[in-house]
Amino acid sequence: MIFNELVHEASLASVAGKYQVNKGMLQAMQQGAATYSGIIMRFCKELGWDYMSTLVEQFQSRLMFGVQRDLIELIRIQSITAVQARKLFQAGFTDLKSVAEAEVAPIGEALKDATPFNSKIPGTGGDNILGPPPQKKVLLKGILEPMVDIEAARVVMAEAQMILATDLEANGYRLVEITPPAANGGSRKRSRSKTKLAKY
Repeated sequence: MIFNELVHEASLASVAGKYQVNKGMLQAMQQGAATYSGIIMRFCKELGWDYMSTLVEQFQSRLMFGVQRDLIELIRIQSITAVQARKLFQAGFTDLKSVAEAEVAPIGEALKDATPFNSKIPGTGGDNILGPPPQKKVLLKGILEPMVDIEAARVVMAEAQMILATDLEANGYRLVEITPPAANGGSRKRSRSKTKLAKY
């Protein structure tokens, strides 16, 4: 029951409170279950049970990150949380390719929407009554300092691009840059370069 709620994106705090379990213990249980799933996955691969291995692998990711199946690809971006991945998905960025090729502003907006609103002035402990609320900043996993949404979006997009490039290389492909020849018989006007897949 506990793991079922976690893989349906219930927060650790809410699950810990509902089942009266210490949050640290709950995290240890979650990590232990994900590790055991990884062992089962490798066992299935050794036996040639490819379909079962794929199924267990997906469930391992869901257990590890506490997400539903539709977020498995997005959660490969290690700098975002499950909540941020869900906001990106709801904004129409449903896979790595859509994130990698997106404009910066929409990604930033989605990440900002995943940030809880803070109406207090830093250092005062009081409500911000006299002035406008402070600008929401985005906190990414593995980065200590909060960032403005545009900066956070660039980090997330760069990571998505790197993951895609790694996946392509693993399958024997790489991205190459192609600069078209100048138009009008040698005009100096610069042509826009393009990228395409090339097989090793």
